[in-house]
Amino acid sequence: MWLPANRSSGLRISGINTANRTNLVLSYQLAANLFDAGSASNLNVIRVLVNGTAMTIPSIPVTNAEGDNNVFRTVTLTNLPATDNLTIEFVSAGDANTVGFRLDNIRITAQADGSSGGNGGGTPIIIHPNQ
Repeated sequence: MWLPANRSSGLRISGINTANRTNLVLSYQLAANLFDAGSASNLNVIRVLVNGTAMTIPSIPVTNAEGDNNVFRTVTLTNLPATDNLTIEFVSAGDANTVGFRLDNIRITAQADGSSGGNGGGTPIIIHPNQ
């Protein structure tokens, strides 16, 4: 999904059933449009809300000078709540996003209750649109 520069936009995904799961992990990829030679940004300008609560996004600086133009970087967030109606929102504020970003490969993984492990690298939770 394209999150254009200098314009507020976003994506909301709701109705995700994560009940009876533990160690929920959200991962997604962002690529910055760093076309101009001096372009720079940080992946944390794209905010993430989980059930309306802002998540802490790690600082991941990207620059054209370092060859980061249109290179996808993975962002991983942990401690998502287990619920029968999870909502994830990606928010791009026009005054913060000055370069434009591509958002892709959104994934939630979890361990079923009672399973061993704990790294959140378990089976993906599959979302079936329109069901």
